[in-house]
Amino acid sequence: MSKPGTPADSKKPAGAPPAEHAPKPQMAPSGGGKGSVGAKVGCHATTCKEKDTRFNFCEEHFRQFKFGLITKTGERVLDFERKLEHYQLWLKSQGIRSNVA
Repeated sequence: MSKPGTPADSKKPAGAPPAEHAPKPQMAPSGGGKGSVGAKVGCHATTCKEKDTRFNFCEEHFRQFKFGLITKTGERVLDFERKLEHYQLWLKSQGIRSNVA
């Protein structure tokens, strides 16, 4: 018989682990491993075929990422044209040559 004030279905078998220690369901691997199809090797920028050197970007696209021209997935930001002007002026002041489209 259960105690008054407690629902009868709250009883758990003695061998069941508490909810916070219950094993978590395992998920299937989502690719990205060695030999997976569609995994981009090299720079994450959308049209770049260079080898990645820093944070999955080549040197040029890493500078653009740090300046805010592209996102971490390699896509252009919404205000790309406005930021591009500032980026080109900064490159010129630093004496760096770039091939930004």
